[in-house]
Amino acid sequence: MNRTSFWIVLSYQRKLGGGAYFYRSHDSPGQAHSFRAISSLVFLLPFVVMLSIGLSLLHRRTVVDFLRFVLFLAVCFVVNMSWARGFYDALRKANRSHPQ
Repeated sequence: MNRTSFWIVLSYQRKLGGGAYFYRSHDSPGQAHSFRAISSLVFLLPFVVMLSIGLSLLHRRTVVDFLRFVLFLAVCFVVNMSWARGFYDALRKANRSHPQ
C-alpha cells in the first residue's frame, strides 16, 4: 500500500472476496450453501480472521508483534470488511441467478 491508493486496495479486496465465493461455491458447495442460507454471516468472517491472527500472534510471536498488529487493526479490519463485501455481492448475485 506504500504507493497505492487505499481505494484501489479496497477495490482489489472486493474482487478477491468475489473470487473467494466463486472458489468456495465450487470447492465446498456445502459451506457456500450455509452462507446462501444466511448471507449476513459473511460479515462475521473479518471478526473471526482478526481474532485468529491476534491469538496466533500472542501464542507464536512476541508481545511487540501483537502490539504492531493492534496498531494496524483498524486498517486490517476495513480491508477485511471490503473482502467480505465482495464475497457478499457475489453471493447475492448467485442467489438472484439460482434461487433456492
